[in-house]
Amino acid sequence: MLKQLLYLNDEQGDLPISPWRISVLRILTLSGLLLVLGIAVHSSYKAWQLGAYHVLYIVLGFYVVLLGAALFAQRRYRLGRMLLALCVVGAGATMQFFIKDFDDAKLGAIFLYSLPIAMLMLWGKKAAVAAMAFNLLPFAYLVYNKPLLHWDTFNIDLPSTPIYLNLLLFIFFNLCLPLALMRMLSALQWTHGRQQDLNRQLQLSMLLYRDLFDNDNHPALIINHGQKVMRQNKALARWLKKHRLSINALLPALSLPPENCKHLPRLLPTASGQQRLVELTKSRMANPQYHLLLLEDVTEASQLKMQLADERVQNRRLRWHDTSTGMLNEQGVEHWLARKPRAAVAIMQLCNGPGIRFKYGKPVKDQVLNKIAAHVKALLPKGAIAGRIGRCTLVFCHPTMRRDALQAMVQGIEMQLGSTVRLDDGALCETERHWKIASHPGLLPPGHHISSLAVHLYGQLLTAGDVTLLDTNALQRFDSQHQLVEDLRTALASRDQLYLDYQPQCDTEGNIVAAEALLRWRHPKEGNISPAVFIPLAEQSGNIGRLTRWVVTQACAQLKSWQQQGINLRLSVNLSVLDLIDERFTHWLIEHCREQQIDNAMLELEITETALADLRQTSQSLKILSQAGFPLAIDDFGTGHSSLTRLTNLDANIIKIDRDFLRAVPGQARSERMLKAILELCRSTGAEPLVEGVETRQQLDWLLAQGCKFFQGFYLYRPMPPRTLAQLLKATSTA
Repeated sequence: MLKQLLYLNDEQGDLPISPWRISVLRILTLSGLLLVLGIAVHSSYKAWQLGAYHVLYIVLGFYVVLLGAALFAQRRYRLGRMLLALCVVGAGATMQFFIKDFDDAKLGAIFLYSLPIAMLMLWGKKAAVAAMAFNLLPFAYLVYNKPLLHWDTFNIDLPSTPIYLNLLLFIFFNLCLPLALMRMLSALQWTHGRQQDLNRQLQLSMLLYRDLFDNDNHPALIINHGQKVMRQNKALARWLKKHRLSINALLPALSLPPENCKHLPRLLPTASGQQRLVELTKSRMANPQYHLLLLEDVTEASQLKMQLADERVQNRRLRWHDTSTGMLNEQGVEHWLARKPRAAVAIMQLCNGPGIRFKYGKPVKDQVLNKIAAHVKALLPKGAIAGRIGRCTLVFCHPTMRRDALQAMVQGIEMQLGSTVRLDDGALCETERHWKIASHPGLLPPGHHISSLAVHLYGQLLTAGDVTLLDTNALQRFDSQHQLVEDLRTALASRDQLYLDYQPQCDTEGNIVAAEALLRWRHPKEGNISPAVFIPLAEQSGNIGRLTRWVVTQACAQLKSWQQQGINLRLSVNLSVLDLIDERFTHWLIEHCREQQIDNAMLELEITETALADLRQTSQSLKILSQAGFPLAIDDFGTGHSSLTRLTNLDANIIKIDRDFLRAVPGQARSERMLKAILELCRSTGAEPLVEGVETRQQLDWLLAQGCKFFQGFYLYRPMPPRTLAQLLKATSTA
């Protein structure tokens, strides 16, 4: 507690005044208050007995001032030291002016001699010198050796005044001031030790900085105000030696600026005749007479930046240009069109491009395209651009021409080009070109790239030499079909878009003997989509296999569910010719029915007549399926191109006659004769005919008269959900 009160260990306190000065002030005030407490009490008591109450007031006043100095030592240090100085001067003056005994009064002048020491500790040297000058007055008073003016009214002489004064001087000079000086000396010793530690750290830091400077990988040197080299590091020495430069020739070549600089480029000639590019950094050091120079050789980095800049230019060119022909690519053409409010566009399709590549190779085909593009661009007005948007598709655009004017010009250009192109080796190459003319904007549907034009044209039958307008509606239809294919893939992965309806097949008694599984697609946006629309798209896009497997899986699951309900009904599913060509599908179908414990005889396979067009590809699969016990049916008979030979070679159980033959029956004799002939033809193959599209009672009666046994059509039953069919079968069986 005493250490905290007197600030004995607060050398690093966060205070505006040095902690040791506060400690000195408190030591002087508190020690003075405590040590002279006995004198103050005794003298006050004597003064009270003698009735000298003014002495009591003077003592109390001094005590109040000293106590204030002690209290203000930390927060109001300046006020505290002024109060202490006031006490010292006031005590000396009081002794001289209010003590009658001249010998005792002289002690006041001696007491003032302590003022310079106190001022030195509390204020500093200037205040101490001022106090020393002030003490010339009490010194003159002692030399004069005569009492000054005395006020008898406030006489403070007491019987023990000499003892009080001598004790006061003894306590102040022998205890208070030595304790304060000890505190100051301890602070000086701590500061000295601290300074020694700092000096050692500074010396170590200097050594470290010198090592860092010497061992830094960047060339550096220190120069004075007269540009004389004071020190250089090892990296600079190695760099100078490597490039055969001298330190004396370095500074003139650097052309140092008068002020500080950062990354200032300089070219330095070397002994080999080459120049090195360096970046100079000049900074003033702590000593303003010295400067630090840092050199960074950026020759290789600068060369690399230039190389990277060239590569960026090249990459930018590659981004917008076709690497094979040098013309604009799809992105380049789109970028050009995006910056034009309007333009006329001509699209050229090299119809025999695949043949040229197959016969001569890709370089020759690219050469042909390049020569055609150069010729056409030279004949077009200034400002036209040429681009390649597909393997065999070129596009020409002009920012100011109208579509009709461009069409007329292209017709003339097509005649000038002729049918052959001369190659670089002199050989002639036959070419066939087709042109489409369009205008921008409105060239493409929203969200499409120009490369879709090449894809669209690639799938069309084009006539060589024709120059026609581009049918943007056809492109939109192509786009919608492509989107429908994507939606079909999504539907195959979902659970709520595709489903099966079942259309019953009846015998002559009206009994349901089988049912055909009909695939339906409920599109989330377009609604119900006809199988006549999405089945061909599935075949063209290669999704028919997945679609057929989905149908077979659902049909097998339905068969199994009905069997568990006690319903035995043969189901027929349609197969595509692409399914029969794929041997993996045949094996999968047999294995799947085995795993699901489905009787193969309950799953009838309907094959379109077009699948019989080439029995070399499908006969093997049909033979395997027939041997596995699957009933075979020919669907849509009469609409294909099958011959009697193909029909006899196929062991079909049922031949389904297309509904188109029944539309005019009964009523038209020719249609009746043709349908009779078809029925006899089917029976001659050993298969039973099934007529589709029975929609009226008259049609049914006519077919019964012809001996038909199986029928299918809206007059009998429409396609229905499996639950409805199951309820219908249960109702007919109970009836």
